[in-house]
Amino acid sequence: MNIGNREKLKNLFKRPFGDDSDPVDYEIIVVSPYISRDALEDALSPLEGRGEYSQVTIICSWRTSDLVSGASDIGVYETCREKGWKLRVNSDRSTRKIHLKAYLAQRPSLGGTFEGRGMIGSANLTNSGLDSNIEYLHPVSTGLIDLTDETRIAHYTDWLPGSQKGTGLGQALQQAFLHSQAVDDEAYESMKSHLEDIGPMERAKLPNWEPPEPVADLSDLAEYILNKMPRRPSLRDIMQVESIDRALNIRGLRFGETRALLRDKLPKDTTREDLNQKTNQAIQEIVQSNSDFDIQKRYGTDCLVWKVHPILNEEIMSNLKPHLGKPIRELGLDEELWDSDTLGSKPVKISEVCTKLLPSEIVECVKRLSTWQGTLRLTNDDKALYPRPYGERLQFTTNDGELLRNVAPSIEIGSLLPETRIREELWMPAFCLFEAPKGALLGDAILRGFGVWESGRDFVASMERDFDSDIEVLSEQSTPFFDNPFRKQSETEVTHTKVAAQGGKTGFPLGHPERPMSRYLNTSSLTDIAREILSHDH
Repeated sequence: MNIGNREKLKNLFKRPFGDDSDPVDYEIIVVSPYISRDALEDALSPLEGRGEYSQVTIICSWRTSDLVSGASDIGVYETCREKGWKLRVNSDRSTRKIHLKAYLAQRPSLGGTFEGRGMIGSANLTNSGLDSNIEYLHPVSTGLIDLTDETRIAHYTDWLPGSQKGTGLGQALQQAFLHSQAVDDEAYESMKSHLEDIGPMERAKLPNWEPPEPVADLSDLAEYILNKMPRRPSLRDIMQVESIDRALNIRGLRFGETRALLRDKLPKDTTREDLNQKTNQAIQEIVQSNSDFDIQKRYGTDCLVWKVHPILNEEIMSNLKPHLGKPIRELGLDEELWDSDTLGSKPVKISEVCTKLLPSEIVECVKRLSTWQGTLRLTNDDKALYPRPYGERLQFTTNDGELLRNVAPSIEIGSLLPETRIREELWMPAFCLFEAPKGALLGDAILRGFGVWESGRDFVASMERDFDSDIEVLSEQSTPFFDNPFRKQSETEVTHTKVAAQGGKTGFPLGHPERPMSRYLNTSSLTDIAREILSHDH
């Protein structure tokens, strides 16, 4: 039994900063996938004697399976409502699960930064998580992180420990807010009704909860921009678009257009820097208030856009519904291919069968809009089975095995790790999803779905960090290498670099024309993509 985690939290919330300072400026944030009502009330009971806290935010899981199993407690909302706390939940609709356990208090500090104290670790805010399970909570605090790399921000405040911007606890908190939504009485009653309708069912058959769209209180500037946005595109609008790079007129506004709109609403002496900042804040506010929007670095600049893939995928999956879950041999695969393996380019045959099941106008629309087409192989629990290569084959040596950088010192590292084609391909690729274990025959593959997927701002930011890491690693190589110097899949965010499939003769160094390397989408990224497409199977 682990003794002390409950006491740790109660002591933290009694005096977060070790003094009797006024708590009116404190912000309390609790992130725990599983929270029981009584454990929440007890752990935060010291707040009762500390006056009026200006803001307490609780983030937990309200996925259907978690609530039905009892891991999560719908009664948490009643406690939050009684005490005036905010509740945000990670639901079936969310494309990423929250696994973070963080118990934090923060308050404004000098210079526009903040001071924070808290606990992170393995313990959920449940009685078993605090008392009986083998769990641990470790103290954390904020500090100033200094970076010497001039290409990055010189310094910033984040929760320690931390090493570089984007990898600390602050980034995880931001993601927890992004992948959760606020709960009000309407959402609470909707979930109660959802759970009552389920009754006794097997976990694997549980239907997803479709929460009501939250209505956020937007600032006047954000509301003004939102009113200037084109209406959400209809399926008919999307079907008439020639290509995704010509769709901005039905999707949204360029950054410069939103900035011009706000220029007329702000005082005439507003500086360009302040105007840019307020424009950024307004569009960020819109995106955080409604998951149908995104900020995409496309069309030559940052753009506030409507996501179009949910609209198109809803129609695609509706048409495929009678065929989903069936073996490909029953859906039109040539009998001579039934006993073929599923290796190499064979899965293309699955995609060909799938598209024949769809209306021709939908297929043509996907061909016009998608920036890349491929298949995605899944396990029976909807996880991607293999990583997938994309972009060009990568060459780092001459035919004689010498590093290209040594032969031509003026060559730029970036040219050896090209990004343009990758960014284009991953703008909005289309995938045919099928289920097949290792060694399965082509005819036994199960059709799971088909759809397009847009790379949102978070994915692109992660991809850029992985690209930067590859450039840094390659720049450190002074001789041909036979062992992969790039980060492993488990060490990257969305993409990793390794020897290409059927990568040639091992006697050559990596990156030799006879042994090229490739970039691969991680299985975790592909799993997220698959689940996003599958979420439209209603």
